[in-house]
Amino acid sequence: MAGALIGLSAAGGFYLLAPFIGYSAMFVLWMALWAAFGVLAGLWLGEPRTSVGSALVRGALAAVGSGAAFYAISGVWQRSPTGVADYAYHFLCWTLAFLPGFLALLARKRVRKR
Repeated sequence: MAGALIGLSAAGGFYLLAPFIGYSAMFVLWMALWAAFGVLAGLWLGEPRTSVGSALVRGALAAVGSGAAFYAISGVWQRSPTGVADYAYHFLCWTLAFLPGFLALLARKRVRKR
């Protein structure tokens, strides 16, 4: 539920900010979305000793990694030559765009046993 609330808040925030700052709102809310996911994953779902700073750093890494992947798939909005949407391709592209972010948030340190 918290993840859905974060996503809806980011989308709603975009529509509230866009009339004032244009498409730059997308970048502001993208960072906010991943920062919120970082706090969610780090403090509520993660290890008990995770600090807010650590959670925000992970959120920033997630935003940068996923932002780069998002940029790489940005051509997905162009109309296909056939005029027919390829939903499997779109699903794959969006999966690849969000994957670096979720990997950054869900990665855990391995504890080595001696």
